[in-house]
Amino acid sequence: MRHLSAPDVTIIVVAHDEGLASYKSWLSLAEARASLESLGISSSISVVCYRCDEVTLRGLSVFSKNGTDVFQFDASSLGGALNTIVERDASEYLAFVRASDLITSNWICEAIRLDKEVGGNSIWHPEALVEFGTDVWKHLIWLQPSCGATAQDRLIALRRNPWPGPIIAKRSIFGSIRFADDISAFGYEQSCLVADSLARGIIHRSVPKSAAFHRILKESDYFYHYPGTSLCPANELMDYWSQVEHVPSEMNLALVSRPEQGSCHSGRKSTGRSLVSRAGMRIKRALFAYVSRDSVVDGEDISESDEGACTLPEWLIETWRVMNGFDNHLWPTRDAMRTAEILTHETTERDLAFAGAFHKVALASEGKLDMLFLTYDPLSAGGTEKVLARYATTLQELHPSWNQGVMRSKPEFFPYKVPSQFAFIDFFGSAEGFDEHDRFLLMDRLVAYYRPARLFGFFAGWALGDFSYNWVRARMDFILKKNIRVYAALFMNEAVNSEDRGRILNLADPFLREIEPILTRVFTDNDSIRLQALRLNPFSSSLIKVHYQPVEGAFRHVRIPDPERPLRVLWASRLASQKRPDIVRDIGLALDSQDEEMINIAVYGREQNVSSNIFAEVESVDYFGAFAGFDSIPLDSYDVFLYTSDTDGLPNVLLEAIQAGFPVVASDAGGIGEVIVSESTGFLVDIENVGGYVDALKDIHKHPEKAWRFATNAQRLLVSCHTFEDFIGSVKNDIS
Repeated sequence: MRHLSAPDVTIIVVAHDEGLASYKSWLSLAEARASLESLGISSSISVVCYRCDEVTLRGLSVFSKNGTDVFQFDASSLGGALNTIVERDASEYLAFVRASDLITSNWICEAIRLDKEVGGNSIWHPEALVEFGTDVWKHLIWLQPSCGATAQDRLIALRRNPWPGPIIAKRSIFGSIRFADDISAFGYEQSCLVADSLARGIIHRSVPKSAAFHRILKESDYFYHYPGTSLCPANELMDYWSQVEHVPSEMNLALVSRPEQGSCHSGRKSTGRSLVSRAGMRIKRALFAYVSRDSVVDGEDISESDEGACTLPEWLIETWRVMNGFDNHLWPTRDAMRTAEILTHETTERDLAFAGAFHKVALASEGKLDMLFLTYDPLSAGGTEKVLARYATTLQELHPSWNQGVMRSKPEFFPYKVPSQFAFIDFFGSAEGFDEHDRFLLMDRLVAYYRPARLFGFFAGWALGDFSYNWVRARMDFILKKNIRVYAALFMNEAVNSEDRGRILNLADPFLREIEPILTRVFTDNDSIRLQALRLNPFSSSLIKVHYQPVEGAFRHVRIPDPERPLRVLWASRLASQKRPDIVRDIGLALDSQDEEMINIAVYGREQNVSSNIFAEVESVDYFGAFAGFDSIPLDSYDVFLYTSDTDGLPNVLLEAIQAGFPVVASDAGGIGEVIVSESTGFLVDIENVGGYVDALKDIHKHPEKAWRFATNAQRLLVSCHTFEDFIGSVKNDIS
């Protein structure tokens, strides 16, 4: 039973940084309360001040001067503060507005009347919400139906909040659902409440011919509600797909790939801000029910032939004019009406595409992930994938109960062995055609769904252009508040080319430095990169750990070149600028110019951004195409291994070459010098020194005993510090 002194409805005003604009809200609410009083409905106002600045508190003084309770919350989350107010209140109904909202006087009155008619299991919104700012060209208008289909509403809410703005419902509803009191909600408390209520089947309705006007205070807040929520804590909406009846019909899913302008699968990236401009005439036709062609704006008829004209229901135009009495910035001028952005509650192609992508990717894993690997897109059969597979396999051996997954593209082509229960999450393939905002939104939703305890980032050397890195950097607050452990790989330290010698790129500058507050541990495969990172940055020495990558299988007999036969040189990598196949070409040309027929180079590797045509005129170099792993090459046909990369840590292929018994001639890059020590375990050559490579190859050819000694010493080095036992021990100590 309700307390005798409790009003029928409490209006809760949420204030944050609205400044003096809250005074306008008071003027609007005062008129709404007068309307309630005329109908015999008692009301009160409570103001929730969440970390308000001094100017906002000064603007809110009009509430306290008129007997309103003002509650200040500084430490707790906003959702927690709102839930506290709900628990303290004893009113039958609660209405929530922002301190920058203006509401029509009929909204609360009609909501209460209609709610009693339909049985009280609804959350009510104004039929129209107009967002405006100091720029007359910035008007965003939501037109909401009297009642949406719950299944469709839930589908839309996966991507955006279809019910923005003020809300009113029975206090019991807010008490049962609650606002997101997770401190990671970051301003999306209402959006999470909408998602949870939709998941529970609570109907969202709009009050006919009622409106709210919301002042946008900062340019960055414009379009705050569209596409809607960003990162939020896990909520009941995330279980949307568990009920078969809520899966979109085949007819609706067919819209996803419709080749219509603005479709996210139309073969080009969606651009522009407006839903109307993106979805074209189909969305405009959907607005027809709201359009009144006999409306008059500023005393002028807007004819159907006026280019760009978009008229609104007369009642909304009149309400717009009335609001001028509270805020004289508002007036439905011809320009404002013509340029208004209009959003509806209709499902769009982008909503369907987003829901389809979420469904597809969410099914990749069951339940919470203990470890989620993040990789850049795209990956191929390279060293990064092999290292990732080693970590995944080792962690599964150490922690058999862990669920692990990797977000990457084309998981069916992953070339290395991983645990059978390992989840491949085809994020990039599923989000093909999405703009950056929707990709971030999808990542947010998936992280909320998977709730990973740990993230392991394999970030690209050009990390500022890497989506995984950008997401982690943008969501640092969330990661900290959710206590997610973050591990990162740091395998390369040098990125140079012949035109830009001397330029060094270390992932610690600035990438790891930017995300250092959330890092649990950083792993590298060589000590050179670790020392450079610590020398150039004030990291704790315990932050970066060296995990020497292990060699697999048995060691082969050391190869001894025959001085009487041509030296057969093997080069195996990718034809990418980083791997410097141009140096191989120059070495071949140098051999050709010396009429050297005793040294031939065989090149294996898929073409990435360098064509094999660069070897077309080189007699000493033969190109044999791509290879599927080092062991797929006829190794017995070669005598020495040549490596020319200029961006590296300690490459896997080099370890494999040593294990296979090859003497090695390699470039002095990254951590290669920790394994290839000149005149001890091989020849180490300055990257651009073509003559140095040629001389080293000739030396090995002429002195087979030296080649044997180098290869033997190199194998002994691998046995001493590149074993699986050492690797497993390091992973056990450093990942928990």
